[in-house]
Amino acid sequence: MKSGGISQAVITLFRAFFNICLLKSRPQDLPSSYDLLLVCLFLYASINSLLAFTTTTPGYAILSGVLETFLVAVITLVILKLNRHPERWVQTLTALAGTGCILGILALPLFTGALLLNTGDFLQGLFVILYLILIIWSLAIMGHILRHALDTTMGVGVVFAIFYILITSLLIGALISRIVVE
Repeated sequence: MKSGGISQAVITLFRAFFNICLLKSRPQDLPSSYDLLLVCLFLYASINSLLAFTTTTPGYAILSGVLETFLVAVITLVILKLNRHPERWVQTLTALAGTGCILGILALPLFTGALLLNTGDFLQGLFVILYLILIIWSLAIMGHILRHALDTTMGVGVVFAIFYILITSLLIGALISRIVVE
């Protein structure tokens, strides 16, 4: 494939993920491809590790990024199996990881800016507010993806998204703190 073809494919995929972020497209609009899934999971783990690196050591940041990626994959599979849709796992997880990459890239300067400007002034407050808006948007995106994957309502999808965030946060926090203690 020519480099123009590769760059066009990347642009097409970015548009697909961005349209999911805008709640215009659905996870089933993505190709069901294990290769694409693996690329998205690698990028998702890398970006989440970068985000964690702003508050912890490189080793724990990488562990946190990999652990979160693993938990998202497992929780997605469990939710889909419990709702009798395991065949949707590849596209659902690809959508979650791909949109998570976009959100992570947007979050990095906001999160870093809020930490660096630890002065309590207007600019730091602005970074925090923008980061909170991004979190709410993230819940809406996850809810949108899950509602389509589970054939349910947006409200139920958002409840599952909140469940995701709570479970992954609690498990990562518990596992990382346990490793630090030992």
